[in-house]
Amino acid sequence: MKKHCTSRLPKSGYPIKKRPVPKARYISEIFRLSLAVSGISTAYRLHAEQLPCPITSPLNVTTEVTNAITCNNYSALNINSPDGAFVKSGAGVFNNQTGSSFINDNRLRNYGELNNFAGATFTNQLGASFTNTNRVSNVGALVNDGDMLTREQVINSGILTNNGTLTDDYDGGGGYYGTLTNTGTLNNHGTINQS
Repeated sequence: MKKHCTSRLPKSGYPIKKRPVPKARYISEIFRLSLAVSGISTAYRLHAEQLPCPITSPLNVTTEVTNAITCNNYSALNINSPDGAFVKSGAGVFNNQTGSSFINDNRLRNYGELNNFAGATFTNQLGASFTNTNRVSNVGALVNDGDMLTREQVINSGILTNNGTLTDDYDGGGGYYGTLTNTGTLNNHGTINQS
């Protein structure tokens, strides 16, 4: 005896209408925005996707994220170890706005533009690495406690404090022309190398 599949009718007598299921990334974005509105700190795994922007509540990144758009941080962004990484593409612009903080506790690769505005803090923690192959502009406070390698421009008109190792890679043969332009305050308690 074969069983036939029949559509069930609800008690109202009308057929149940199937609704499309939202994609997972939209659900996570809706979830993140609902937490941001309620003021709850978000700490979840991001999977090699665009950094959710703008950042309006504290965000802890525990996997690799990218940025290929103009992204504004108005809160606190933490790149956590051991798996957190932030890779900025050439088209990406990251603005650490006044009153916000950006802490790299693992790996940061900048291929775009990173702006740290007046009243903002960017910290590269002890044991963390930050590689710049495009442009970093600091008008606020930039603190390097780890390893910072610049292969292009770092422009400081704020306060740059180096407690770790800052390497200015100027290698004409390798195509790198690292420059550190300082019109602000440079406090060096670590090592500055020019290669």
